[in-house]
Amino acid sequence: GCTDSHATNYDPSANENIGCDYNTANAVVASFGYLARCFVFVDVDGNRRHNWVTEPSGRSDQVGYVSMIYQVPGMVMVQPASASAACSDAIIGATLAVPLLSTVDASMVTPLTTIAGFLVGNRGLSPAAASARVWQSLSLAEQSVWSFNALQTSLTSQIPFRLVDALWLVRQMQAMNAATYVQELFSGSETFAGENGLAAFQALSNMVHDGPVTLSDANTITQLISLTADILRSSYDQSRASTIAAACAAANQQF
Repeated sequence: GCTDSHATNYDPSANENIGCDYNTANAVVASFGYLARCFVFVDVDGNRRHNWVTEPSGRSDQVGYVSMIYQVPGMVMVQPASASAACSDAIIGATLAVPLLSTVDASMVTPLTTIAGFLVGNRGLSPAAASARVWQSLSLAEQSVWSFNALQTSLTSQIPFRLVDALWLVRQMQAMNAATYVQELFSGSETFAGENGLAAFQALSNMVHDGPVTLSDANTITQLISLTADILRSSYDQSRASTIAAACAAANQQF
């Protein structure tokens, strides 16, 4: 029998360790570039908070790769940067300010898998349907959000396809910017780290579900703010919201 408590076929009555089976979540964490030194865990109970006793965890390496053994499946969650986990983009140097989500079966964790994760969890879409809704609504070429490594592909693809592939990188960064900017409007009201950022991603998933989304448009960001406020059941300063929407749209237009 198997004496390793991390294995799926763990047998507490076994006397010798033979034939252990394991489930592993293996993924690359990325926004624009790869996100290194990030704290990642399998959110078994779905409360978006890490339980050190029951939820396996790991840290991404210099190319964003992380691997975790788990017994009970749950969403893979990347926590925002902290004093103990720098979690910074290897290309642009920015630290992660909002959580990211993906599935235990995915090979990528990005802002776009976060949107798709909410489509699966809240809208009941299959992973394939959620992925399709993301690339269609964000005007991208067909790929799976769960497995498409946009940076690696953009660097290695032939020139005629490079711009198409690079647009995935642009959308990942624009979605990250949108959630980060909107989160700032509601700062100080979180009940756990990253709550406002997750609400922004959830709101963005609702917009993606309903149709095309242009993340470089200030009106789109204004709508995202309103939907995020509804999810958080929070009020906000309209004047500051207009300033944030304009700043986010301008930042996203640079890409």
